[in-house]
Amino acid sequence: MIFSLQNSIVLLLGLGDSLSVPLVLAAIAVLTGIGLILYGVQHSLIAFALLRMRPTDGFSISDDDDRVCIEGSVTAIDEPLPTPFTDEEAVVVAYEVSERRQQGKQRTWQTISEGSAGVPFAVETGGVAVRVDPHQARFSLKQRFETDILSGKTPPERIQRFIATNDDVDRQNSRFSLGPLSLPTGRAQRFTQKHVEPGEIVTVIGEPTPYPGADVGQAKVQIEGGSPFIVSDASIRRTALREFGLSLVPIMIGLLLFAIVWVGGGGLALRSVLGF
Repeated sequence: MIFSLQNSIVLLLGLGDSLSVPLVLAAIAVLTGIGLILYGVQHSLIAFALLRMRPTDGFSISDDDDRVCIEGSVTAIDEPLPTPFTDEEAVVVAYEVSERRQQGKQRTWQTISEGSAGVPFAVETGGVAVRVDPHQARFSLKQRFETDILSGKTPPERIQRFIATNDDVDRQNSRFSLGPLSLPTGRAQRFTQKHVEPGEIVTVIGEPTPYPGADVGQAKVQIEGGSPFIVSDASIRRTALREFGLSLVPIMIGLLLFAIVWVGGGGLALRSVLGF
């Protein structure tokens, strides 16, 4: 979908001799709106699918199932990951670093670095451990840590170590000194983190596949993919509500773009010129 949208925009830009600039901008707005709405609808459909699901215990899972939901306590299989900002042990973790930037008269937070990672873990459900490999999963997690580092201030040691190993994030504790005056010259930074620790309760939605290496007490299937494949720290219903939340903003922005084009007369012009 994104590839087709990009191709359409490039095609429209190449028609500059036959289309006026306002028409090209209107077409780009319409195509962008379509892309946003389709993205939002995708999350809405996932949410409806999740609302129809019920958790399955480990004894009932079969590799013939197209999609299952399991809920239970997490046990680490591989060495847990250290969380980037708090030095805790986690099986899945996601982080984001943003800087406060000046845009005209407003200050906004702009993401400069983000990432996520996970290691295989087991979910204890119904007395059976189900192996989960989260490398291809999408994480639905609540925020566990957030801190703002003001410009000119030195971050905590753990965050300093993170900055030292991340090329996208620079330390912003520089100052300008003039006689007795000392003024900060860097930008404020915000560090946020989401993670799941061993022993916590998770919900996993995905497609079970055979797991021939299962030990005693482990299910003969594992979850390492699916459509969708989600690891969540909330119940199935709350996870569905999060998916609905992800759909609202892009759909509203897409509809707003349509409305702007329509009010500006772009709808009539596009239909007459492009045959919409």
